[in-house]
Amino acid sequence: MDRKSKFFNHFKINLADSNCNIHSTFWFGILAGAAGIIGYSISLSQENWKFLFVLSLIALASIMSGFFLGFLFGIPRKTDRPEETYHLSTNLVDISDWLTKIIIGLGLVEIKQIPNALQSIGIYIQQTTNAENSMKIFSVCSIIYFSIFGLYFGYNFMRIILSLTYKTADKTLNTEFIQTTEILQGKNLTPDRTKDKDESTKSTLNKFEQLLKINKTVEEYSFEDWYFLGVKAYEDKEYSNTILYMMKALQRSDTSVNSSKAYFSIGTSYLLLSLYEKSIEFNYKAINEDSNSNFIPMAYVNIGVSQKRLHREQDAIKSFEEALKIRPDYANAYYNEACTFSLLEDKEKMIETLKMAVKLDSSFKDTASKDIDFKKYFDDIDFKNVIG
Repeated sequence: MDRKSKFFNHFKINLADSNCNIHSTFWFGILAGAAGIIGYSISLSQENWKFLFVLSLIALASIMSGFFLGFLFGIPRKTDRPEETYHLSTNLVDISDWLTKIIIGLGLVEIKQIPNALQSIGIYIQQTTNAENSMKIFSVCSIIYFSIFGLYFGYNFMRIILSLTYKTADKTLNTEFIQTTEILQGKNLTPDRTKDKDESTKSTLNKFEQLLKINKTVEEYSFEDWYFLGVKAYEDKEYSNTILYMMKALQRSDTSVNSSKAYFSIGTSYLLLSLYEKSIEFNYKAINEDSNSNFIPMAYVNIGVSQKRLHREQDAIKSFEEALKIRPDYANAYYNEACTFSLLEDKEKMIETLKMAVKLDSSFKDTASKDIDFKKYFDDIDFKNVIG
């Protein structure tokens, strides 16, 4: 067994001992206090059960008050060290700090009044219950004993048991978050990928979003975090959010290996929102950022489609030709080029490029039959022959 394994085994043994010790201390303290209450109640000359019940309530209230204070004092802070990073509710930590400082501050200021306050409580209990004078002393002793005991147990319960539970849970979530991020980094998440080719992508993105919210605050989001959120928004057809998240990613870093993909996603989203000038701008940024990426042919097609919608048909044809230079079998480029020739009423070139598109992807037959760009040729026999 190596040294690391020995350390973790020793740690587990110590942890088990700590849990055992704190539970043993709890029951020992409860039994000792209960024995005192029962013994005192029996020693009274009358109404023993009434005083047993009253003292039990006082003990319970004291324990709960002390436990609450101990719990507040024991809440740990989030560390900034990467090797120990885990997130707790920062709101609760802040509240804990405020209450702790207020309680300690007031306690120090009013410390001289504490004996008188305890004495008043003892007198009040004795007079209310019509008990013997000894009730004053015993009730005050019970309050002090069970309050200190509750404080001790609450603090150690938070520090030894709950803190470790939180830390273990957060480390597990952090590990799961890292693994999910690595899975996404290994996928092609740009808009040019084949639709629904990987059904697990959407579930992985949903899981990433949930884990991101648990593991990081918005201020801590990195380029990749915003980028994957943008991809998820694109998958959900929330194109405005895609643009927003990708912009935030680029604000974090415009030199990331995925910067060109972010520009491309923004350009594609602008096209789908019919903001054609913006689409042209960001698709060109994507091309200039990384001219060797696999999505470049689609970026040129996006530019061409935008130019076509802006009635710059000749520019659009040049953009489609650029896409075909890089990828000669790109059916989408041929199809959109055919649409553009149709708008220019160049039937010969329209038929030629549409044939190539249909040959490479037969689904364009149905698309062309409904595309208003071909409206002038819906009754043309040559057009009908191409689309079957």
